This record gives sequence, structure tokens and C-alpha cells, in this order.
Amino acid sequence: MNFIKKATLAASISLFLVHGALATQFADTLDPSDKHNPRETMESFLENVNLSYRYIMEANNITAQSSSFLFHPPQALSKARKANIYLNRAVQCLDMREIPEVYRDEIGRERALMLKEILDRVPVPEPEDIPGTKEMASKPIPRWRIPGTEIRLERVSSGEQEGYFLFSAATVDKIPFFYSLVKSMPYKNEFTTTQGFFDWYNDTPGHLFPPRWSLFLPKWSMITLGDNTLWQWFSLIGIVFLTVYLIALAMGFFKNKKTNREPGIRQGVLRLSFTTVSIAIALTSRYLLDDVVNLTGEAMLLSTGFLTAFIWVLGSWIVFQISYLMAEMIILSPRVTPNSIDASMLRTSSQLLGIMLSLAFLMYGASQLGIPLASVITGLGVAGLAISLAAKPTVENVIGGITLFADKPVQVGDFCQFGNNTGTVIEIGIRSTKLRTIDRTVLSVPNAEFSQLQLKNLSRRDKHLFEATIGLRYETSMDQLRWILTEIKEMLLAHPKVHHSPPVRVRFTGFGDYSLNVATRAFIQTKEWEEFLAIKEDLLLRISEIVEESGSGFAFPSTTAYLSDDTPPDREIREKVEAEVQAWRDSGALPFPNVTEERAGELKNTLDYPPKGSPGA
Repeated sequence: MNFIKKATLAASISLFLVHGALATQFADTLDPSDKHNPRETMESFLENVNLSYRYIMEANNITAQSSSFLFHPPQALSKARKANIYLNRAVQCLDMREIPEVYRDEIGRERALMLKEILDRVPVPEPEDIPGTKEMASKPIPRWRIPGTEIRLERVSSGEQEGYFLFSAATVDKIPFFYSLVKSMPYKNEFTTTQGFFDWYNDTPGHLFPPRWSLFLPKWSMITLGDNTLWQWFSLIGIVFLTVYLIALAMGFFKNKKTNREPGIRQGVLRLSFTTVSIAIALTSRYLLDDVVNLTGEAMLLSTGFLTAFIWVLGSWIVFQISYLMAEMIILSPRVTPNSIDASMLRTSSQLLGIMLSLAFLMYGASQLGIPLASVITGLGVAGLAISLAAKPTVENVIGGITLFADKPVQVGDFCQFGNNTGTVIEIGIRSTKLRTIDRTVLSVPNAEFSQLQLKNLSRRDKHLFEATIGLRYETSMDQLRWILTEIKEMLLAHPKVHHSPPVRVRFTGFGDYSLNVATRAFIQTKEWEEFLAIKEDLLLRISEIVEESGSGFAFPSTTAYLSDDTPPDREIREKVEAEVQAWRDSGALPFPNVTEERAGELKNTLDYPPKGSPGA
């Protein structure tokens, strides 16, 4: 029992010691640098760079003694992590607010190491000669300059580091120039400085701690050309070539997957996939150039800036594609007809939303690259004004499209008459409306023009109008004419497809140049154009039969010469028709000027339609 108690106590003490060690390590890692006055900032900066240099050199020595070819020993990796922590603390002593966020990490490390090289060469006051806590309490100052230099420390008045003294933004901007002036000067004390730290950082791959394989690079590849070594320049050329090749390869692959008859949602997925793959390739290339090849100077700025801008542009295109695909997926719902005006409105709205979101995405990306957001907004406003003036017809067409969606004079699938054309609406887009004319060609009409035309929506008619003018021969007697008028009207009233309201009209309208003109007018109970043509054909055939039964005939432009052997119209039939009309007159049933309601009711739907013998009968 005593053994168990002792073991438990020993374990508790061990856990306490381990926890204390870990807590100390994490506290050391998270503890911020003191920067409340110029002295603290100077001491913190110098101490952190020295510690970073010490740990990275220790890590390199451990790696050099290791037998591993590809991997660092765990002890070396632990030292390298500490070196990174201390170098990041040194970077926090610089005012990096005017450096674009994309470049802050790389530029911050370069400028911090350059500044350390400068301070190791130029005279720096002793710590007691730099304003500290007591001096700031008695006489607060907003800035302090290292004597004999233009290196300044200033109090930050806003932001996350408000109240801290940092190396000013102007100083950070001029550090490369200062370094170029002093890099040929000797070190003040070669035993206490980080001699060659900046050059070593520039010439080695990796992010501060080079990978194991870099130890086996040939010596000639370490020759410096400009801001980088030869192997870094060769790596840049190779990565750029590989990036372009892989993107072209992906473009060809996804292009082969497309066909002319692919549905819109599939093409959208293919475009989205290609863009995503391109972004992955660009991100990988940027990682290789920044963290593996470790480019510096102008090469780093150009390569990182170009790849980052490329990624943001592709990202904005992805945003647009996602909005397009969301609209297409909603249209797949059974509640939405793919060719309806609601589907067209949904597509147009999604495109406009995608454009706005893409512009917002690009504006944010531009701010990350160091382009001021206010300048971007101003530029977009000026560009938008210029574009609106230059592309006034396009803007008018967009507004015309919105008017069509709001007013809905026509919908996709409607058969309409516009101007001198007739056709079926197949698409209402942002810029134009597409119609398939009766000759099966596709006609594209700008929305600004289409919305101002006088549109006849034939598909929305509840009935079709039947109108025909019949020209009878002048030999037709008035009673024959009355009989024809009566029979045609009764035929129309009896037809099951002829609507009685508005009333059916059959009237003798006048004496033509070569005919007696009879006008017929009635409404057919159908919305379909093809069915209307069939009914119209049936009515015309029946009218022809009535005219033939009356003993009269249709007039046509001609000159009739009556010879001795001419056969005039049949007199018996004429007398029979006239007798029937006289009977109507005697019985008071003469259907002029109108048919009585009782007679119209008797005749309603008494004809057979479709006619007997037809497939629909």
C-alpha cells in the first residue's frame, strides 16, 4: 500500500514538472515582445534576431552531423521552430501596415534581417542612452531616431499595435536602400553579430530552415545573380513552364469532355472543375516559389504578385460559376419549367448577382495586393461611367430585359407577332430575346427594341377569329343571296367549334367590281393554331358546298361573253330557292336582319364535326 502511495506521488510530481515545462515553453512561445518605448523595441528586436540566428545555426549543425539523406533530425526541427518564433517576434517590431498583406510575411523577414545587418554595422547608442520607461514617463515623445541615421521608431496611433513603438513604415520602406549603402562596411563586432544571416537566408531554399536535400546542391548553383542564386533562377523558370503546361493540359482535358449538346449544368460543372484545378496548380506554384525556392527581391514580388492576382481572378470566376450552377439546379426542380419566363428571370438574376459578387471578390483581392480599396471603388465608378457611356445600347438592352421580365408581355414558348415577324419565343436573355420564326430560323432581337414593339401574343388568345369574304357572281338573285346568307349563318351557328358570343356575323357588305361581297365573321373555340387551321378549312369547305347548292357560284376577275349556246344558271334551282325564301317570308321566319334566339338555339351543335369519315369523327 505504501508502494502504491509513493508511486502515485512520484507520478503526480512528474506530471507537475512536465506540465510546468510545457507551460513555460508555450508561455515563451506566446509571450509578445516588449515595445512600449524605443529602448524596449531596440532590445527586443536585437535579442530576437540573435536568438533566431543562434537556434537556426544549432539546427544546421545537428543536421550536418546526421546521416539521414532526406529528413532532418527531430532535435533540428525543434530548434528551427524556435528560430522561426524569434524571427517572427523581430518582424513584429516593424510597422508593416503599408506592406500588402500578400507580401508581409516574406518582406517582413527580409527587412528584419536587413535591418539587423545595418545595426550590426552602424553605431547604435548604448541602451541607457535610448529613451526607456523612466524617460518616457517624464518626457513622452512620439518618435525617436538613431543618431547619424534616418532609422526612426514611432509610436503607433491606431490598429492592433496601438501604443507600441515600432520601426516606422517609412524606415521599413527604405531598409533595402540603407542596406545597399552599408553592406560593404565591416561589422562592429564579428563575434556578437549575426554575420551573413541575411545572405544565408536569401541563398538557401525553404522558409528560414532549408530542407535536407539542399546540402547536396552543386557549388556553381549557389552563385548569386541579382537578388537570387542560379539554382533559384532555374527553379523559377522551370516552375513557370510547368505551371503553364499543366494549366494548358487541364484545359485540353476538360475541353474534350464537352460536346455541343451538353446540358448547361454539366458545362458549368466542367468549367468550375477546370477553374478549381487551375487554382490548385497556381497555389502549388506559389508555395514552391515562396517556401521551397525562397525567391527574394523583385523576382519574389513579381512571381508572388502575378500568381496571387491570377488566383483571385480565377476565384471571382468560380464565384460567378457557383451562382450560375445554383440557378440551374433550382431550375431542375419540377416546380420550374426550364423554358419558362421564371427560369429566364432566375438565370438573369443569378448572372447579375454573380457579377456583383465577383466584383466584390476582386476588390478584396486587389486590397490584399496593396491596391487601396478607395482607389479601386473610385476606379470602378469611373470605369463604370465610361463603360455605361460607351456601351449605352447594352445597358438599354439589360433594362429592356428587366422590363420584359417585370411586365411579362410574352413568355418563353409563346407564339407572338412583333413588327413584320411572327415566331415562338425560345429565350429571354440579359441582352436579347431569341425567337424561332415560322420558317424555323432563329431571330435575335435586342431587348431595348423588342420591349418597345407592339407585341401580339397569339398564344394567349382564348379564341381564334375566323373571317372570310365571299365573292358571288352577279347573276345571283337577291333571294339566292338571302338563302346563301341564311345557310352560312345557320351552318356557323350549328358548328360545335363556333362560339356564339360575340355573335356570329354573315352579312352582304356591298357590290364589288366583279362580285357580290358577303363577309363572314365568327370566333373559333380553340387556342391552338393548328387546330384553328383545321376548323377554318372545314368551314370554308361547307361554305363552298352552300354556294354550290344555291345554284350560284364564286366570282372571279373575268369578262363573260354570252353566246347563243351559253347555258345560264339553272332556272329550276333558282325558282326552288326563291320559293323557299318566299315561304320564310310568308311564315314570318325570314332571318333578316338577325336570326331569332329560338332558331339559334335549335341550330346549336347540330352539325357533325369533324365531318363523317374523318379520323376524328
